[in-house]
Amino acid sequence: MMKMFRQGKRFGMVAMAILLSGALLLGSVVPAKAAEEKVVKIGLHSALTGVLATTGVPLHCGSLDYLNYLNEQGGIKGIKVLPMWEDTQGTVPRTMVTYRRQVAQGAKIVINHVIMTLEPLVTRLQADGIPALQSTFNTKQTTTNPQWVFASYPSGLDVPAATLSWFKENWTEERSPRLGVIIYEQLSAWEALEGVKLTCEALQMEFVGYESISMATIDTSTEWLRLAGKKVDAVFTGVCAAPQVVCIKDAARLEIEERGILLIDSGFCYESVLRVVGEDADGWYVAKCYPTPLESEIPGMKTVHEVAKRYRGWEADEIAGEYIYAWIEAMIAVEAIRLALEEVGFENLTGHAVRDALVRITDFDTGLIPPITLRDDKPYWTHGQRIYETRQGKIRRISEKWYTYAPLCKEWYE
Repeated sequence: MMKMFRQGKRFGMVAMAILLSGALLLGSVVPAKAAEEKVVKIGLHSALTGVLATTGVPLHCGSLDYLNYLNEQGGIKGIKVLPMWEDTQGTVPRTMVTYRRQVAQGAKIVINHVIMTLEPLVTRLQADGIPALQSTFNTKQTTTNPQWVFASYPSGLDVPAATLSWFKENWTEERSPRLGVIIYEQLSAWEALEGVKLTCEALQMEFVGYESISMATIDTSTEWLRLAGKKVDAVFTGVCAAPQVVCIKDAARLEIEERGILLIDSGFCYESVLRVVGEDADGWYVAKCYPTPLESEIPGMKTVHEVAKRYRGWEADEIAGEYIYAWIEAMIAVEAIRLALEEVGFENLTGHAVRDALVRITDFDTGLIPPITLRDDKPYWTHGQRIYETRQGKIRRISEKWYTYAPLCKEWYE
C-alpha cells in the first residue's frame, strides 16, 4: 500500500507540473507572438569551394559582414535582415536547389555571388516574384521587362570600352595598337570578346585575335605564346578565379611583359587573385568600378576596415577588394528593402515590392562609390571604371578619371 501511495504521489506531482507548465505556456502565447522578432530574409548564393572559391570567399564575407553589422546597429528601424547562405560552388544545379530552398524559407531578394548561374533561373525569378542582384554582368538572358536581375556592370559588351579607352588615350605611337584577348569559356566573357572587337573598331585599334581557356585550365603557355607570336602590343584578359591565377602566373613565367606586351585585366576577381599570385602580377593594369581597401581617404572605408578587423581579424591590406564590392551589393539590397518597407509595411512586404523599390533607388550614397541610381532601363549600379597599376603585389590607382562604359547593350533594355 505504501508503495502504491508513493507512486500515486509521484504521479500527482508530475500531473501538477504538467498542468502548471501548460498554464504558463497558455498564458504566454499572446506575449510571445507579440514579441516575436521581425526579420526580412535575403538569400546569398556563395562559392566557398570549387574553382571560383578564390573570389567567392571574399564576396561572401563582404555581404555577410555588412548584413551582420547592420543588425548590430538595429537593422532597418528595428527590423533585422537575416542572411541565408549556401555554398553553390558556382554550379547551376546547386544554385537552382539553393534558390528554391531560400524562396521556400521566405527570402524576399537574392544576392548571387557566382558568375552567371542566374541565367537558368530568370523565368523562375519572374514567376516567384523574387528580384536578384547579380555579381558581374547582365546578359541578354538576364534582361526582362520589367527587370528582375540587377548587376554591377551593364553587360560584357560594354565593359571593355572603359579599359581600352584608357589604353588608346595613353598610346603614343603613330601606328594603331595591336590587341589580343584571353577569355575563359563563360557567356559573359564571350560577350566581352564581342565588346572588345566593337571597341577596337570604334577606337581604330587592330584586333589581332583571341585565345579561350576552360574553367579547369592548368596551363596557358600555348595561349600566351600564340598571342606573343602575333606581335600584339597588349593583351586584354577576361578571366576569373582559378583560371586567372594560372593565366597571371604563366605570363610571369614566360616573361610576356618583358617582350614589350602590356597586360590589362578587365577587373572583376583581380584583387582576390592578386592575394594568391603576389608579385607575379607586377606590371599588370586593371580597371575597377569600386575602390581598393587601401584607399582609406574614401568616407565609407573606415567602417569597412573596422568591421573586417572585428569580424575577421583582417587588417586593411589583408582585405580583398571583392569584399568591398559585395559590401556595396548588400547595401543596395538593404536600401531596396528599406524603401519597400516604407511603401507597403512589414506585413505586406513581398519580393515584388522589393523589386519595385530597386528601380526607385535614386542617388543612393554608399560612401564608397559614386551615387547609385537603378531603373528598369538601367539595371546596373556602376557607371564606369578607373585604372590601377600593380606594383610589389599591390594595386594603386593611377587615374582620377572615370572611363565610362559603351552603351552597346542599351537596346536590350528598350
